[in-house]
Amino acid sequence: MNIALELFKGLALIMSISGAYLVASNDKMKRRKGFIIWFLSNTIWLVNSIILFDPTQSILWIYYNWTCYLGFKNTL
Repeated sequence: MNIALELFKGLALIMSISGAYLVASNDKMKRRKGFIIWFLSNTIWLVNSIILFDPTQSILWIYYNWTCYLGFKNTL
């Protein structure tokens, strides 16, 4: 098991949870920050799925990033 990759995934997990919490907020600025954090965590998950040669997961994370972008755009 690659320790660096596991730490990377742990960071993505914390960021995913934090982003989801902030996105659920009624405060517009918190939602924006949540979408940014969520986008970054999804990017980490995307890199992980590319490293693991998992194309279906890669497509899923690309789609999730697209929805994060739309969510962020809709909070402007």
